Amino acid sequence: MLVCPECSSSRTWKDGLRYVQGYPIQRHLCRDCGYRFSDPEFSRKITNSSYDKQCFRQICVTQTKGTKNLVEVETRTETRLAGATLNTLATSNFFTEFPKNLQPQIITYSLKRLNQGCTEQGVKSYLYCLRNLIRKGADLNSPESVKATVAKMAVANRTKNYHLGVYESFLKFLGKTWQKPKYTCSQKIPNIPLESELNLLIGGCSKTISTVLQTIKETGARIGEVARIRWEDVDFERRIVSINYPEKGSRARQIKVTPKLIAMLHSLPRKRKTIFAHKSQLSHQFYIQRKRLAHKLKNPRLKLIGLHSIRHWHATMEYHKTKDLLHVQQRLGHKNIQNTIIYTHLVSLESDEYHTATAKTVKETCKLIEAGFEYVCETNGVQVFRKRK
Repeated sequence: MLVCPECSSSRTWKDGLRYVQGYPIQRHLCRDCGYRFSDPEFSRKITNSSYDKQCFRQICVTQTKGTKNLVEVETRTETRLAGATLNTLATSNFFTEFPKNLQPQIITYSLKRLNQGCTEQGVKSYLYCLRNLIRKGADLNSPESVKATVAKMAVANRTKNYHLGVYESFLKFLGKTWQKPKYTCSQKIPNIPLESELNLLIGGCSKTISTVLQTIKETGARIGEVARIRWEDVDFERRIVSINYPEKGSRARQIKVTPKLIAMLHSLPRKRKTIFAHKSQLSHQFYIQRKRLAHKLKNPRLKLIGLHSIRHWHATMEYHKTKDLLHVQQRLGHKNIQNTIIYTHLVSLESDEYHTATAKTVKETCKLIEAGFEYVCETNGVQVFRKRK
């Protein structure tokens, strides 16, 4: 019987087939954690088959069709740029999707970006934009053609500006200049969920995803930063989580967490250096489980809660408690305080519902403060606290 590689549960169901060049791969779904995975016997089945040689071989000079010219171009380019590699990009058919007259320039541009410190994933995102412009009918050698193509794209202005920025870097590589158009972007106010909705979502997801959501809730880290947290970054004695691999040029930081999160981290298996899997896998599992939970509880508001909206919630709550913008900036790891202002939406919270609690002793007061309650007043020797639902 198959077991889930994520939670080791035996409650796995067949969940359709995935076809790779006509060859079927059985997919399975774990009913406990919602993790989808392929049949582990697949790699063993194709070991001695001709399909293995056709679909998993890499580009090499022995191939005579389709990719030989591309390899020759890459070889000449790599001779000029010693030490630069494209890794998986160079061993795929990615560059063949560009016109033949642009392939040498695209490959050289990619190598230049890698030599300048850009990651391979960052290079891919740039190439995806250039490829998208070509598919829309733009001529990369003609800036006016790109301007007309971007103007006709039915996307948000922020996406248009991103495409224009990528093309501007490509033009700079070619030694050309242009007058870049600029589209005005309107700032939307994201959905700030209630804490009761977050707790409902955390309690209804699998063990791994619940721990991820609780980590974002208490630290305000991005999903990519949470996915990079290693076991050595967690001080279980002092209950401190270190964000040592920040994204988007943010600062590294240390954040004090609650005993609840420490207990949730202790319950996870130590299968790798990092605590969690890759962010794309975590995001995929989260959206599946969120949709299932919203349908089960008949609560469509749960579908509005995204991984990044929890970061917005954390920033808004920290500012509401402290009224200190510099404190929120340090929690989020921002270098520019203007980025922090975007997250502190100054949402009016006075009309929302609260949990109330009272304390008579110092010990009870400390417990309520650790649980997130804030002091309101004192009546007849009894301290009154409240906490937003």
